[in-house]
Amino acid sequence: TDSTTSCETLLCQFRRQRYTAIHCTICSVWYLQSSERRENMTEGESVTFECSYSTTESYFYLFWYRHYKEKQPKFIIRRYSHNDNTIKGAGFENRFSAELQ
Repeated sequence: TDSTTSCETLLCQFRRQRYTAIHCTICSVWYLQSSERRENMTEGESVTFECSYSTTESYFYLFWYRHYKEKQPKFIIRRYSHNDNTIKGAGFENRFSAELQ
């Protein structure tokens, strides 16, 4: 965990048929904590990924990305801290949700 930069990335890893990574990116945080996690899942099964952070900012966005090995990260979802404004990436409209606590 690095608390010195203004934009930090969390990498949550899980294994399905091939290597996959889920990235959680949050800007203007003071502290971001992640725990690496690997799981075997059946397609269609629900899973929850968590991203812990600490910030003094009142307004911020939380982004999640899917990253297959050796490919560009693909945008999944963005959640705004101040209201329920959520934007989902193409192909992820009915598959993902984000909640801030």
